Amino acid sequence: MREYASVMPAVNQFEFHPFWKEFDLLNYCKENNILVNSYGPLGAPDYMSFHRDWWDVDLLNYPIIVEISKKKKRTPAQVLLRWQLQHGIIINARTSQYDHMVENLDLDNFELSDDEMEKINKIPNGKKIYPDPRGMH
Repeated sequence: MREYASVMPAVNQFEFHPFWKEFDLLNYCKENNILVNSYGPLGAPDYMSFHRDWWDVDLLNYPIIVEISKKKKRTPAQVLLRWQLQHGIIINARTSQYDHMVENLDLDNFELSDDEMEKINKIPNGKKIYPDPRGMH
């Protein structure tokens, strides 16, 4: 970014979830004091349900996520959001359901262990769910 920008951005928003992890970009932002705001933090389960040809299971039902959620007595969504918070990412989890809003905010009274974080980090990348802005004109 430095070679293109005369002013470094304060925030960079990009798709980030266990099926699409851009750790190089995340680390670059951290090294340059750029906050990261993820979109699609739950892997867009509503969208992915129509695209089983891309990935045969959504993140909310991914075995590692379900296993950790049961162990922590939390929902899979809470585990995914906590994983992002522990990576220092600002999250935007959208929902129109009140109970999901309350659930999405209840993330401060538990943490994922280093082992749990690493298990989630190692989930293989799938395909990018949202369009790549670099290809848009």
